[in-house]
Amino acid sequence: MSRADSTSSRAFSIGTTRDGCSLTRGLALHVKWVVDVSATSGPVPSVFSISYQDYEDTCPAAFMDRLNTEFAALAMRGTTLVTGSGDWGTGCDKADHYRADFPSSSPFVVSTGATTFPAGSAAAMGKEVGVAFSSGGFSRHFPMPSYQRKGVGKYLAGCQVPRSNFNASGRGFPDVAAVGVGFQIVVNRKVIPVGGTSAASPTFGAILSLINSARLSRGKQTIGWANPLLHAAAEAGSASYHDITQGNN
Repeated sequence: MSRADSTSSRAFSIGTTRDGCSLTRGLALHVKWVVDVSATSGPVPSVFSISYQDYEDTCPAAFMDRLNTEFAALAMRGTTLVTGSGDWGTGCDKADHYRADFPSSSPFVVSTGATTFPAGSAAAMGKEVGVAFSSGGFSRHFPMPSYQRKGVGKYLAGCQVPRSNFNASGRGFPDVAAVGVGFQIVVNRKVIPVGGTSAASPTFGAILSLINSARLSRGKQTIGWANPLLHAAAEAGSASYHDITQGNN
């Protein structure tokens, strides 16, 4: 598979292996999707919500790097990529190392965790706590981007988790969180409740879409790469945020 503007050194093929393991079909389709979107010459949506994750340690480094390059290209075109942070908590391996998720660990993707409301309490703004399934942690492949060093530095200063369990110099995720439980869908003509970071991701994506609509109505460009803006606003003490400091995963 190659893009029209790709040199031979950038072309790649689905099925590349690492340590004898074939690339998963899910990741292969993900690569095809983002390359096809990036190669589109006309307008593309200003926000994409992604509901797919793989553990970083199951993804070939070359593919993560290539995808990250495509994510960056889309961001520069004014497209924001929003993804759920994953639904398996910290995802420990046999050595108690926390396993990061990709593409949630990409510095060019807005990683969205999930929150809930304490049992017995009414749903109200500012009352959210972290929900147990919501993934979060630090990349073992991508270094910490400059836009989050200050905020993550404050977190690490008070963190009591052993540093041996995670890569404290890696890209931290999620960037934001939104309510991820109590959503209703219709299956076989029945309404059932569902939840997950795959619910939180499009929720936050919708917020970004509303912001983009407001910007476009004023003759401004879409947000595009939102991560630096989101972290800068949090560091400035924006009232738009409620810091999630309770809950566990």
